[in-house]
Amino acid sequence: IVKFNKLLTIGINESNLDAGYWKEINQLTEKVVYLPKDSPEVKKELTDVDCLLVFLGTKVDKVVVEF
Repeated sequence: IVKFNKLLTIGINESNLDAGYWKEINQLTEKVVYLPKDSPEVKKELTDVDCLLVFLGTKVDKVVVEF
């Protein structure tokens, strides 16, 4: 199985999804980083992220996608 090195969640924490989903996510990635949607750390964490998982309604603009 190919794994992501790093998955960044924005606006999602462990309480937002059932444990079964997190189990599957954890099997597919080496590291999961949880950040609130207004965190100043988002740009820093985006520099080496392989996968981005955001809460419904979270704005993901061109700046985030092209970072």
